[in-house]
Amino acid sequence: MSRPGHARGNTTWVTGINDAGVVVGWSTTAGDVDRHAFLWQGGSMTDLGTLGGNSSEAVGINRLGQIAGNSAAADGATHAVLWQSGTMTDLGTLGGSASELPASTTSARWSAGHSPPTAPQMPSSGTTAR
Repeated sequence: MSRPGHARGNTTWVTGINDAGVVVGWSTTAGDVDRHAFLWQGGSMTDLGTLGGNSSEAVGINRLGQIAGNSAAADGATHAVLWQSGTMTDLGTLGGSASELPASTTSARWSAGHSPPTAPQMPSSGTTAR
């Protein structure tokens, strides 16, 4: 058994694993200031990037390899995202300024989340996630 390493910081948090053994989660960046979503497969960690903001986090992966998560946009607002086949898709909002997926995607390709009227902010590594 092996484990994911660290992107560049000191903390890595696993939030999901699928039947193929692909692991997702978040890892802190250099200086432990921000988080970035990662995919770990075959002993290699891949940083999944952001929507232009400082932070992102993967919250789960299904058997199809679709990764659900959240990313800070350039304006700092959190947006629910879907990573699929190497591409991040902003899932938008329901008319508010932000959206968030607190739970993972399922094998049936469904995710549950919310879109509040005000923008939640991505937590820094020094705060506790909701």
